[in-house]
Amino acid sequence: MFELNKEFDITLVSGIGIEDRNILIIDDFYKNPDEVRQYCIDSPLKTAETHPDLIAKFPGARVWENDPRVRRKLEPQFAHWRDQKHLWKSRRQVPEHLWNWNWGDQEFMCNVTDGPQLALHDCIPHQDSCPPYQNTHASVIYLNTPEECQGGTSFYSYEGYCGCDMPMLPLHLPLKELQEWAKKNFKVEVDIEMKYNRCLMYETDVFHSQSWYVEGQYTQGYNRMNQILFM
Repeated sequence: MFELNKEFDITLVSGIGIEDRNILIIDDFYKNPDEVRQYCIDSPLKTAETHPDLIAKFPGARVWENDPRVRRKLEPQFAHWRDQKHLWKSRRQVPEHLWNWNWGDQEFMCNVTDGPQLALHDCIPHQDSCPPYQNTHASVIYLNTPEECQGGTSFYSYEGYCGCDMPMLPLHLPLKELQEWAKKNFKVEVDIEMKYNRCLMYETDVFHSQSWYVEGQYTQGYNRMNQILFM
């Protein structure tokens, strides 16, 4: 399991924000994505009630399986992409040895959410890493089959910057007002469409979220499923 294709269809999305950030889109990522998808479906879900330490503020559930194959099969390829230094523009200084530390702690982790859960988290962009958390890159791999694919992932800027210190969110506002505030203050720089067996790689200080909530999205009896890695 987790074998990669011998050849990828790679697209570079560049020129994002005034920092000229980049995102890699890797299509046809897994050799056998059905296998990975089924692993996600068959694995028990961790929820805020059962595993609050693993869920944090994520609105859905998570698959969280200790599986050394994740590192063995995936790290060499992601290390190759990380080493393309001209692609990555973050000014954060993260000690290099933490790459190895993060991969040593890597699990088979998948976010599993439905429409109502996504609505609770809608249009509040976030960063996957900001001090004191120390990692440099993240990846999302879409595990929904073509007929299930809706939306995708959006990347944002705040006052033109994609990776500044997180602004103080007015969390005292009711959810609807907070979402409206986010829509007014964060600019959508790029929307990347969900596609089965598509992998995104981006720097962890870049603002992002699932694409804007659409009425009825993921209410048809299946979930949004994506594997995630923090490196």
